[in-house]
Amino acid sequence: MYINIKVFILSMFLQVSINAQYPPAVEKWSTPVRVDSFSARFESEMASSFNNKLDTVYFFRSDAVYFSYLLDSIWSSPKKLNSNINNGQPIRFPTISRDGKRLYFVRWGGYGNWDLWYSEWRTNFHEWGPSINLGSNVNSSSLEFYALEISRDTLYTLNDRWASEGLCTFIKDSVTNNWFIVDSSNYNHPFGAGKIRGLSVTGDRKKAYFSQYILGMPDTLQSELFVTYWDPTLNRWGATYKLNINSTAFQPTGWFGYLGGWDEYPWISPDGKTLYFTSNRDAAREDTTHAPDIYVSHLLIDDNGDTVTAVKNNFMNEKTNNTFELYPNFPNPFNPATRIRFNLPHKEKIKLIVYDVLGKVVKILVDEVKEAGLHEVEFNTVSVSPLANGRIASGIYFVKLQTNSFIKTQKIVLMK
Repeated sequence: MYINIKVFILSMFLQVSINAQYPPAVEKWSTPVRVDSFSARFESEMASSFNNKLDTVYFFRSDAVYFSYLLDSIWSSPKKLNSNINNGQPIRFPTISRDGKRLYFVRWGGYGNWDLWYSEWRTNFHEWGPSINLGSNVNSSSLEFYALEISRDTLYTLNDRWASEGLCTFIKDSVTNNWFIVDSSNYNHPFGAGKIRGLSVTGDRKKAYFSQYILGMPDTLQSELFVTYWDPTLNRWGATYKLNINSTAFQPTGWFGYLGGWDEYPWISPDGKTLYFTSNRDAAREDTTHAPDIYVSHLLIDDNGDTVTAVKNNFMNEKTNNTFELYPNFPNPFNPATRIRFNLPHKEKIKLIVYDVLGKVVKILVDEVKEAGLHEVEFNTVSVSPLANGRIASGIYFVKLQTNSFIKTQKIVLMK
């Protein structure tokens, strides 16, 4: 009993230390939703990277890079990139430049073990061109893990030069066209401590989201998501805070180890309002085992404590709409849950109902008076009733928003 108390006290001390070092962020994010459009049964999808419009995604699965594009609010079936990228060697961690014209990735071989490479988009051929090694100034005999383009002449890389999976900043010399290190982040900051699992920066370069492997309580070894803010006075990244959407590992009955607790490789939209990341938080799902998948979350409260209230396309917008709007659900296709947003210009009684293709009511989501403004409702097919087992079959459904003066219907797709 004495030993158990000591372990408990040590665990609590470690947890308190971690929370003190990394306080909770003021900004708050919505409950993450798995993007089932990308998910393959019993396989891992990792390190998603999106172009500026958030309508094309790149990620890796089974040591190959895949892509998918958004068409009419539905993600296409993922496909492998061409042999210029997937040449047979193991390949990981793709990141796309903000302009969508250069794709970085990690491939086995070259100057050491894992090297950083890139490919240029060939508009005339509508395909990715030959792979180009970033060279001996960037790559070494050690391990390179990740590259994030800040600009054409500035790269953030994760490697083992200064710390295991630590951050190095490279600048390209405009005269010699060679890369050189300008900052190893070897200072009192989580970047310098290493164990960084992915990094993404907002379009205005004021916020950076990253994941770090944290050694905390013995039963929750995990990678957690953080945000850090640029300090213009010190001209470097400043205080670091934990996001509110990190998951916790759990121990199944009769299981020696722990499952879940990985939240890694964040990718932030240019406006800082949509966050994709890799997680195995649903490790207990029957179609995942312990394999990680891609999740999405939306900003609800910003770092000033202000509520984020508007939507554009599938993502957050710049201002509140003063008209009736039913926005595309996200994700779509979905399984088992999707989020439906709508805007009301004034207080009014509304109905939000899901129908099947025969016009039969599947679920009444809302039937009450709502205040003016943006609203969000989750449609979770697991809790659908009174259908058998509380579940519905894969297929096309329709969601209808109805008021006394407005009716709009749109298609949603459940894909299991």
